[in-house]
Amino acid sequence: MTVYVRKVEPPTDFSVSPFTLLTGFYLRGEEIVQYSTLDEIGELAYQDIIVDYVFQMQHIFNLMNIKVRPIDYPNQLQTFYGRKIEPGTISQIFESKTNWNVFIKPKADTKLFEGRVVRTRKDLIGLNVTYDYPIWISEPVQFVREWRCFILNHHVLDVRPYKGDYHVQYDPTIIDAAVATWKEAPSACSIDISVTADNRTLVVEANDGFSLGTYGLNPYQAAVFHETRWREITQAYFQDHQTVKVRE
Repeated sequence: MTVYVRKVEPPTDFSVSPFTLLTGFYLRGEEIVQYSTLDEIGELAYQDIIVDYVFQMQHIFNLMNIKVRPIDYPNQLQTFYGRKIEPGTISQIFESKTNWNVFIKPKADTKLFEGRVVRTRKDLIGLNVTYDYPIWISEPVQFVREWRCFILNHHVLDVRPYKGDYHVQYDPTIIDAAVATWKEAPSACSIDISVTADNRTLVVEANDGFSLGTYGLNPYQAAVFHETRWREITQAYFQDHQTVKVRE
């Protein structure tokens, strides 16, 4: 097996996750090939793996005619959000003050812009999207501390803090209940949780397991996590094909 990893040197805040995966696969004794462009990979065999950023991974899946949709807010986790969340468009926020004082984030492309609270039209500056662009709209909640729960085969692999006051601790029973409830979860994914100012443990959002920020996850575990989701996503394609031509 060869693991192709987007070249990242030196590691930065943006590239530390691919570097963590590179380290994990290296510790497993796998052959590592770093690349700068997808064209350098050429032909990818069924046993091989690619580590890259979200846009590039989606492009690779598209080459296999595989569509992987963002997870964001699974319906099965509704009772754990603790706030109203609904789909909408930028125009809804821009055209009416009654729709202000909400948190928005992109729906179709989760990395297009960073989620933000909109209190005036000025908060929409710099989004660079059309009025009809689909977004998630939710009631604002004051999150005091946040964690990422890494879920592997419906079990908690690890819980890593990534923002907030270190004095604050979550209620682990909420994590257990959310994992048990989300029966349609992919083989590797995350549930981000937070403790609020009024001491509730809520689900912030859910994420797919590929190209996921590792937030200090053990490199070996991160490699297993990534490979598990990669195999699940590409399984259907490689049942009928031995290779895929990878190109930009």
